Amino acid sequence: MLRKILIVFVIASFSGFMVLGYSALKAHKRRVREKEKYTLNKKIRVEILNGTNVPDLARRLTYVMRRDSFDVLIYGTSRTKLPKTVVVERRDSSMDYANHIASWYGIKEKTIEIDPDHIIDVSVIIGADYKKIFPFLDTLKAIY
Repeated sequence: MLRKILIVFVIASFSGFMVLGYSALKAHKRRVREKEKYTLNKKIRVEILNGTNVPDLARRLTYVMRRDSFDVLIYGTSRTKLPKTVVVERRDSSMDYANHIASWYGIKEKTIEIDPDHIIDVSVIIGADYKKIFPFLDTLKAIY
C-alpha cells in the first residue's frame, strides 16, 4: 500500500514539474520575442511586395509588420507572381535579418540578392501560399 502511494506521489510530482517547466519555457520564449520586437525588429528596414493577384496584401502585411515593430519603408506590387512567399536578404551575406523575419513569421523560402546601393535590408515577397503563413490577411481591416 505504501509503495503504491509512493509511486502515485512520484508520478504526480513529476507531472507537476513537467507542467511548470513547460509553462516557464513558454514564458521565457514570450519574453525573448517581446525583447526582440523592441530591439532587433526596429533595426530591420523592410520592403514588402505583393507577388499575387490578390489586391492590397502588401499594404495589409505592412500594417502587421509595423505592429511587430519592423521598419517597413516600402510596399508595392512585384513584377512577377510567385507560388511561395520568399524573404530576400539585401544587405549581408550572413542572412541574419532574413533568417530572423523568416523565423518570426514561419516563412520557409529564403534567398539572398545583395544590393549595396539599396536602403532596404530585407524584402518580403508575398506568394500564392500566403494563406498558410498569414491566414489573417484576408480578414484584416487595417486603418491608415
